[in-house]
Amino acid sequence: KTVCDLKHKSENTNKNPPSSGEIVNLVDPVCFNDELPNKTNKVAVCVIAANEYAEKQLNITRPTIVKYANKVNADYIELTGDQFPKYPMFNKYRLSKVLHAYDCVLYLDCDVVIRDNCPNLFETFNKKIAYFVDEWSIMKNHNSQLYNGMNGQRKQILNVFPHLKDQDRDMEPNGGVMLIHKEVAHRYHQPSRPYPKIWCFDQDYFLLNLQKEEYSVIDWRYNLEFVDYDFWSKLESSYIIHLNGSRPTSYRLELLHRMVDENFEFFPQ
Repeated sequence: KTVCDLKHKSENTNKNPPSSGEIVNLVDPVCFNDELPNKTNKVAVCVIAANEYAEKQLNITRPTIVKYANKVNADYIELTGDQFPKYPMFNKYRLSKVLHAYDCVLYLDCDVVIRDNCPNLFETFNKKIAYFVDEWSIMKNHNSQLYNGMNGQRKQILNVFPHLKDQDRDMEPNGGVMLIHKEVAHRYHQPSRPYPKIWCFDQDYFLLNLQKEEYSVIDWRYNLEFVDYDFWSKLESSYIIHLNGSRPTSYRLELLHRMVDENFEFFPQ
């Protein structure tokens, strides 16, 4: 099925547009048209490079990701091109088709490096649920400004989807590294009606749709984020390195090269 075939009745419980003072910058859902390669394994590793900058990052990180996919006997799925020109970030919802095609999928952002020491996540996390790192637990202690900003975005999303307020939790799954079993694939989906044009909307909306028993928080080693205050001291102990928040673009590309080469010497922005 395409994303547009996946209707979710609960979203229609709030058909009224946001009231005055609430977020009004909405985008319409898009029907994606990806053709997946022939399936050869039950599990997959998926990346989505929707623009030139993402492709530049993936050109650096791809060897580590493909090597890992081969190591764990997973299909490597790479989706390219921009099918959501109004907001390329939402190309991430193309993942939905992959989730429904495999027993389990490891999704990775293009700025993610998998180290050789990374265990087989499909075996390590084998309950039929979703797994991710809670990045709010990192930000609360060291980056209150970023935490407060993302918390404000959560409130904006709930203004548009108030029927999900009972599902709100004081946590945030980082969507750059997610392991999602097919049994909960239906929880990661694009809304069937207009939704907020907010950075990382998909990870908020995913959490708000998940039931408490349908996910588990894993530790930072499986997604060491650059926004982590202790990033540099944790590198040697990490399995997966994620350069989210690193700026400017030239710095991120250089740092990706260093991470691939296992050069963990401090490199200031």
